[in-house]
Amino acid sequence: MGGIRDVLLKRMTEDELTDRLAGVMSDMSGLVDEEAAMYLIASDRGDLRGEIVDVGSIAAGAWVNLVGHVTSVGWSKSGHDVSWLTIEDGTGKVRIVLWRKELVDLVRSGGVAPGDRLLVVNGRVREGRAPEGQGMHSGLEVHVDARGALEVLPQTFDDIASLAEGEFVCLRGVVSETSQPRAFYRRDGSEGLITTATLFDGTGEVKVVAWDEAARILGGVGIGDEVAVTGALVKVRDGRFEAHSVRGTEVRILRPS
Repeated sequence: MGGIRDVLLKRMTEDELTDRLAGVMSDMSGLVDEEAAMYLIASDRGDLRGEIVDVGSIAAGAWVNLVGHVTSVGWSKSGHDVSWLTIEDGTGKVRIVLWRKELVDLVRSGGVAPGDRLLVVNGRVREGRAPEGQGMHSGLEVHVDARGALEVLPQTFDDIASLAEGEFVCLRGVVSETSQPRAFYRRDGSEGLITTATLFDGTGEVKVVAWDEAARILGGVGIGDEVAVTGALVKVRDGRFEAHSVRGTEVRILRPS
């Protein structure tokens, strides 16, 4: 799908990459997986044009690599080979503009979707058209052309005991408490929906606060159900962590009680 593997295979054969991966993973005594080993190889070779940085720290003109959760996607309807997506990482939100055809097609085909955890490789930061008023980082965009790539990262789950404010997290746990969904009205007069549920994963408990579409799904869970919540933002309220749904958060019932 145009990730780090594709970047490396432009520089070496499949057999060479396999040998390098085996060597790095052996040197690290099995402490890194294949995905992490590929990043180490790319960094060592200079195939990545910078470190993985926080969205909140990007500056115009820089080459960056970013990791964040996808909150929205879109593409040109007028025949132009361009698509875009928005990612958030807890420090900010930024639009990623894709010019490489394989990546444009990847987004159009649904290969990248809201809720995915995404690695953006070799993106160039430019002044963009998205204003700060839309929550974008300083009106900047990250453009990815033939020199860049995307990688949808494997789904992993965070321990509730290790949550930190401002992080985007993926949680998996058993529902220990629920509340009834309730409607509310926003300042613009539109109707919204909110509900909560408490998840326990063996390391701790956290209240999940779900809004709108996520609330409709979470509102259907029962005590004892096993649930996954991906791409939620950790906030602190009254000294306790809460995981709030945002645009792109996905709620799934993995196993009913």
